[in-house]
This record gives sequence, C-alpha cells and structure tokens, in this order.
Amino acid sequence: MRPPDEWIIGEGLEAPGRFYVIHAAQPMFMVEVCDDYQAPASGLTWSLADNQVACNAIFFDARPARDELDQLILSVGAILADYDERVQRRIRRDQIDLDSEL
Repeated sequence: MRPPDEWIIGEGLEAPGRFYVIHAAQPMFMVEVCDDYQAPASGLTWSLADNQVACNAIFFDARPARDELDQLILSVGAILADYDERVQRRIRRDQIDLDSEL
C-alpha cells in the first residue's frame, strides 16, 4: 500500500487564486496562500516567492516552535513551485496527446 501524500494542494472555489496547502504529516496544518495584496492586515504571514504570502495557518496538532514553524511554512513556496511545474508538464503532455489524435 502506498503511503498517503505529505502535501495536498487545493484552490478555493469562492476565491480563485487563493490556494490552501495541507500538511498531512505531523505536525498537521493548513495554510492559505494568496497574492500579497490579498494578505490579511493582521496575524502571522510569511512572504513567499512570486509576490505570494502564506497566512491564516491552522494547526491540527501542537504548533511547533517558531523556527520549525517558519521552516515548514516557507517550504510551502517550494511545494507550490513543484506543483506548478507538474501541472505545466501535464498540460503539455495532454496537448501532445490531443495533437497526435488529429
């Protein structure tokens, strides 16, 4: 049996462009990722690449110490970059498949 994914990414239905990243391993948490101009005025936020911000973190396990918390949340930027790359590869592959069917 394949182990469950550590990271799960979803896009908000009511707010396109807002993503939610779930860390399904301990410590379990969910964090919202949005463009920096959409970031809340208060609360913890972390600056990510591409003018994005991680915010509104919700922990389902005990919240880690600040250094570990920062490392986890900042790794979300790399997770999203990998996700974007995978989506682009899938789109290119699907386009090649469609072109070969014509």
